[in-house]
Amino acid sequence: AGTADQLMMVEGKLWMVDIKTGAEYPKEHQLQLTAYRILFDSLYSEITGPIDVLACLYLKSNGKYKIKKYKFNPGIWSHLISMGLYYFSDMRGNMPKVIEKKKLPTIYTLKEEEEKDGHESAETNTEDC
Repeated sequence: AGTADQLMMVEGKLWMVDIKTGAEYPKEHQLQLTAYRILFDSLYSEITGPIDVLACLYLKSNGKYKIKKYKFNPGIWSHLISMGLYYFSDMRGNMPKVIEKKKLPTIYTLKEEEEKDGHESAETNTEDC
């Protein structure tokens, strides 16, 4: 969803902790926490100070847990953004145009028709919407 789960003070340091219930994906989690910190620090560091520690709290179904600290790596995040812009743009640097999906109707009506064998069936008709 794009939000860190916990901010807490631990021994005078501001921690940003994301809670995970699945498998550990260290590279992905480091990038995720780095992105969260970049955004958080740009919005709130004047109030709270910058984030000092990034970590994931891994919860296991057997009740065990593990907390793992991650390095803040804005340089790698910046490179990924650049790579994404390169990859998704055309050779002139233009990004693809966003085409909005056609909205589906929210109201449907049933139209009854008789089939050749005399049985009735219901058919969804979206043209009446």
